[in-house]
Parts: sequence; structure tokens; C-alpha cells
Amino acid sequence: APMRVLRARARRNRGESAKAMDDLEAALGHLEGADLVDALAFAGAVEDDMQHPSAAERYVAMGMLVAGEHHLLDKLGSLATLHGRVLARVGFSQEADDSFERGLALVDAHGSDVQHFYASLNQAWTAFDRGWMNQAEQGYAAALSKAEQIESAVSAADKEIALARARFGSGDPARALEGLARARTVAARTEAPVLEFLATIAEVEGALLYERPSEAQESVARLRTIVEASFPAWVNRLATLQARVHLQSGDRRAARRAVKEGLEATPYGANGARLRAELQAIEHAASDQWSSQQAAELNDRIIQAGWLGLAAWFMTVRAERDADTDVAMIAAGMAHRLGNPMQATRAVSVAERWDDPRADSVANAVERVARNLPDDWKSGF
Repeated sequence: APMRVLRARARRNRGESAKAMDDLEAALGHLEGADLVDALAFAGAVEDDMQHPSAAERYVAMGMLVAGEHHLLDKLGSLATLHGRVLARVGFSQEADDSFERGLALVDAHGSDVQHFYASLNQAWTAFDRGWMNQAEQGYAAALSKAEQIESAVSAADKEIALARARFGSGDPARALEGLARARTVAARTEAPVLEFLATIAEVEGALLYERPSEAQESVARLRTIVEASFPAWVNRLATLQARVHLQSGDRRAARRAVKEGLEATPYGANGARLRAELQAIEHAASDQWSSQQAAELNDRIIQAGWLGLAAWFMTVRAERDADTDVAMIAAGMAHRLGNPMQATRAVSVAERWDDPRADSVANAVERVARNLPDDWKSGF
């Protein structure tokens, strides 16, 4: 059983999550105590990788039960933060916060450096999922410095990519691209296709955020090749990014086709809740028959689920379609508070309210972004 768990970890690093789960399911019945807790936690993480957050929540909850029975308070605390992470992904925002509060208290009281590392990493992932870019960047940066000591080279490079994604959002694209280059060096050395997959997702996100359409098109085309060759289960994420690329280039019909592909590949219920919400938002944005009321209702549901980064983006879309400058300025304020200066800039530009005193902080943030651009991006900024 311990050997199967080790093989599962190696398979996950290669992006073979389904095979990793086969090993874990075979091993779980033969483990006990701390080993069982660790394996259940890992099973939860792998299920989350495979877009099964509801299954991940069950494994993590079982791990918490075993940890409690064996008085493993350090592991219970670390697992509670993972529980918060998967609860946030299915839209249970308050429950996620409650789980984090309990978990962090236990980790602070009983946890080792390793437990503190995973608790902090779960906080960073949750911040990123919700759209809090500055918090995510700080969390990933701290995690990366420890990951290089605790985890394998592939796992550390995974954190490097996560940090790059947050840095694109927080307004530091030059360092984001440098991080992706380092991660790709590890990918070539270790033959871990999952790193190239994640790095390319980050590239598409960055190109979209900084409105670089040709680079977005090139990156999403590379992503399609990678997904078709090695990660077919992620065709829905590919379709979501493809839809955003089409939408940004003004091709609403192509965006709607990509949304349809994404929705067909995304499960209903809790597992697909977050991605379906994003696809539905893009579908509204690409619609030729705009409904202000339906868009506002969807925006409210997204906010209630805690996915504020998506909410700020869609609120900006609503402001543009409805020609509502007040909504645009609310979106700008939300994006600025989340630490996403480019999204805030887009919202103020939609409002055409750069003379509004509330835009001063956004303008200052954009000046900071301009200093953090790669040299070959500066001419078009």
C-alpha cells in the first residue's frame, strides 16, 4: 500500500491523475493511522485535480475523521484548510471560511513546518480561485520558498507556475514570464507534461488580461494540442479560455461555439459549479440578445459563491453592454480591492471616468504595472 501511494504521487506529477486514483483506491483499505490520513488527503487533492471537488470533499472529510479519532491534531488542522479550499471551489464561501478558521488555529497550535506549508498553500489557492491576486501572490511566493525544500522539483515548479498566474493578475507580468521560463526548464528536464500544460494555461490568462490577442491565440492553439494529446478531461477548461480569446477578438459567434463545447464537457452539480458559472458568464457576454436582468442575477450568484474575480470581470461586461458607468465604477473598485489592476483599468475605461477621484488609485496602480512590463510589451501598453 505505501508503494502504491508513492506511485500515485509520481503519476500525479506526470499528469496521470486517473491512474493515481487507481493506486490510491487500492491502497486505502490497507493503511491506518497517520498513513491513512495522508493518503486520504492526497486522494482529495487528486480528485480536485480531476475537477471532482465534491469527491475531494468526501475524501478530505474522511481524513479529518480519522485524524480526529487518532488525535492527530496537526494533520486535522492541515486537512481542515484543504477542506476549506474544496468547499470554496464548490461555492460554499462561508463554510470554507469557517473551515479555514478552525484549521489555521489547529495548525498554529500543533502543526509542523510541513503542516504550515500546506495550510498556507491552501490559503493561496483559495485566494486565487476567489480572485484576491495580492493575497495569492504572497501565499504562493512563501510556499515556493518552502516547496523547494519539502517537495520534488516538479511540485516546486507547479508552485512557480501558480505564482506566475497570480503575478499576471497582480500586475507583475515580467516576473510572471520569468517564472514560467524556469518552470519549463524543469518540465524539459523531468519530462513532466503537466508543467507545460499549466504553464500554457498561465500564458493564455496573461495574454488575455493584458489584451495581447495574437499571443492569446498562439497560446490557446498550443494548449489545444497539449490537451488533445495528454489531458482530454480538461477540454472544458480549454474551451473556456478559447471562448474568452474569441470574445476579446470580437468574434461572438465563435465564442458561443466554444462555450457550447465547454458546457457539454463540464459536469452539472457541485463538480462543475465554478466552471459552469464562468462559461455562463461568457455565454451572456457573447450573446446577441442581451438580457440585463438575467446577467444581473448571474452576477449576484457568482458574488454569493465568493468568486469575486469572475464577478468583477462580468460586472465590467454588464457595464459595457448596458452603458452603465456606475456599474463600471463599482467593478473597478472591486477589481482594485482584489489587487487586479488591469481588470480595474478595463472597468474605468468602460466608464470613461478617469476624471473621477475614485480612479486615482487605479491610475497609480497602472503606473506601477507599466514599470513591471517585459521590454517587448512596453510599446503597445
